[in-house]
Amino acid sequence: MHYYQPLLLTPGPTPVPDEIMAQIQLPMVGHRSPDFETIA
Repeated sequence: MHYYQPLLLTPGPTPVPDEIMAQIQLPMVGHRSPDFETIA
């Protein structure tokens, strides 16, 4: 009996600009913080 294992072909790696990586590394803003009111 042969075991069939599906082959998953996903895109990647995807290049990410340095500006985006810098923003990802910043602390998150909580939805109950005063800072959130300025962007919501």
